[in-house]
Amino acid sequence: MTQKLLTALFLSILALALAAVAQASEPMNMDKLECMIEPIQQVEISSSVPGVLAKSNVERGDKVKKGQVLAELDSGVENARVSVAKAKAEFNKRKLARNDDMYKKELISLQERDEVETEWRVSLMELKEARELYQQRKIRTPFSGVIVSKNKDAGEFTGDEPVFTLANIDQLYVELVVPVEYYGRFKTGDSVLLQPQAPISGQYRGQVKVVDPLIDAGSGTFGVRILLDNPGKKIPAGIRCQVLSITSE
Repeated sequence: MTQKLLTALFLSILALALAAVAQASEPMNMDKLECMIEPIQQVEISSSVPGVLAKSNVERGDKVKKGQVLAELDSGVENARVSVAKAKAEFNKRKLARNDDMYKKELISLQERDEVETEWRVSLMELKEARELYQQRKIRTPFSGVIVSKNKDAGEFTGDEPVFTLANIDQLYVELVVPVEYYGRFKTGDSVLLQPQAPISGQYRGQVKVVDPLIDAGSGTFGVRILLDNPGKKIPAGIRCQVLSITSE
């Protein structure tokens, strides 16, 4: 390769590098950044077993705590099984106490005493199983949040379909759609100042948690996810927002 070709190649690489630096130093046009505020968690809750809803304890818009019973299925049979298993366990416990006394007086063998103890332990496991089956008739919330929708009422049959939709808005995700020309301008940990659309007032600061490594070829964009605290649940999920500034930490 001649000296002239080497010089031309060097100048071309230098020009590309300078252009990249110039582009990186140019301020981003915030109007090109579209963002949507979403719940940090949103799930559809269904019953673990099929059955008829006996009662529903919440309505749409209610705030619920983790583990709270949202609804109960008809559980007459399961409740009866618990009562039977409990009675059997209590009987075997008394029987074991009587056999302990007889064993101490050498009126029964060790094997006979062990058989009675085994019956008692098996009855305890049966009682535990019956209680677990009874608890399956209750639909509980997996985390604290807000009931977004209620799809079934008392008296209706439910199978695999969702009974409730639950959302956690203690924190929010801001999904940001960014033009490919700004790729490399975002990194995890960046601080982003946001303003929700009217009528929500105020400015809020979030932190970049995810920068998609892939570009969507169809739209020429990539995604950025921002984590946003929501004290007092002042910001509703499902609204658009505007990026005001981005600061590298």
